[in-house]
Amino acid sequence: MKFFEADDSGITYDPHPQSSRRPEDRVFYLMHKATVDCLAGSHLTLAAQSFQRALEKHMDAVPVGHEWVDYPDLFDFLRPLISHSTVEAMCGSDFVSRFSRLCRRLLAIQQQHAQVVTRQASMGDARSVACPR
Repeated sequence: MKFFEADDSGITYDPHPQSSRRPEDRVFYLMHKATVDCLAGSHLTLAAQSFQRALEKHMDAVPVGHEWVDYPDLFDFLRPLISHSTVEAMCGSDFVSRFSRLCRRLLAIQQQHAQVVTRQASMGDARSVACPR
């Protein structure tokens, strides 16, 4: 973790002028570059196709009957399908099978975070919901 925390070089091609990081130790720049390189052009098309296949697979697995049912929130219905499909598209089905509880846990954390932020906002603690500058 200290290695990551010590990276003060930034994500742009040229490191921050006051940075002392060696080029091969510029973690955030290298992660940013890999993300942009892998999610641009034809790679983006492949990622989108992989997401579509995963989403179709996950939606086909939803036990839907022939009767219309009231569902209180469409987003709550779609959120786990979309998150599982995204992780599968980006990391692969092998990753998803090895870490099968990851998406459920991330969704639980997200929901708990939303509840805390909502509660703090209703209590008038604007600092907790303000975006950092």
